[in-house]
Amino acid sequence: MKLDYRDVVKRVQMGEVNPVYFLNGNDFYLQDYFVLQVENALQTKYGTISKVSLMPTSGETSGILNDLQTIPMFPEPILFIIRNPLVFKGKAQTDLLDYCKSPNSNNFLILITDEIDGRKKLNKLLANTVGLIYTSPPLEYKMNGWIKFLFKQAGLNATEQAVERLQELAGDTVYHAANEIEKITLSVENGSSINEEEILRYAGWNRDYSPADFQDAIGSRDYKKAHKIGGKLLEGGVKISALIGYMTTLFQEINFRNFSKNGKKAGNGELWLSNSVRKKMPQYQALYSKEEIKSIFRLLIDADKDIKNSASEYDRILFSLFYKIVEGNG
Repeated sequence: MKLDYRDVVKRVQMGEVNPVYFLNGNDFYLQDYFVLQVENALQTKYGTISKVSLMPTSGETSGILNDLQTIPMFPEPILFIIRNPLVFKGKAQTDLLDYCKSPNSNNFLILITDEIDGRKKLNKLLANTVGLIYTSPPLEYKMNGWIKFLFKQAGLNATEQAVERLQELAGDTVYHAANEIEKITLSVENGSSINEEEILRYAGWNRDYSPADFQDAIGSRDYKKAHKIGGKLLEGGVKISALIGYMTTLFQEINFRNFSKNGKKAGNGELWLSNSVRKKMPQYQALYSKEEIKSIFRLLIDADKDIKNSASEYDRILFSLFYKIVEGNG
């Protein structure tokens, strides 16, 4: 049973808090915002609450279940946030599901799993028991509304062009967009009007290039352009891990389209790409073979490991990766 994120949040804000929620998806802003709304609602109702955040190992599951069943010594309830409940196995998993069916009325529980995988037994059972709330990055057509909401929450008035520009630059997740808006709030007064130029200035992006331009250069197999734009984005404060992420998203989309029936629709609705990149996807598909894409995924994984394990030479690793991908020397 799938529950609409916004509908549930509205009910929570009205004071209707369920004893158990199951969040699935890796947009950390959506996760944190949901937890905050539940926490605020409980504080409004009870005055004070205790909050316990856990990322348990398999050996800690029985103790957590005991804590959930325990009636608090003090009158305030306890809000438990458990990340990665998939570590609950065997009897512990059965006991967790039994708890979700008949929860302790003195406590509240939010279960959070980043990875969306409908094949996981526990994910299916939790969805059927308490309902599934997706917290994965919204689809492209919904992201525009989220960015407007974030600006409103920040006390800023953004033009439609500013919203569209921020979506192009940081619309891969609500978390990313929220971080960029937070940068802007540090430089302007509450109630300020924000236009497209200010998005570029305050968020620290290079005026001439965006992640979409970088993806286009990679997709078009233009090494010089990829090298130039990648360097400019790095100078503007974009992290190397983000550039690797942009490339990974691009090739995931190409790969999905290669194996879809019509060659057009992506196999994963959660991927985000700008309209300008999506329109040129057939061109990119024609330039990269299926076998090349397999090799590229290995290159991306290896480069990510090298960067994490290296204290220097990030640029060498990254630009070597650009060359191997674009020139086909993997």
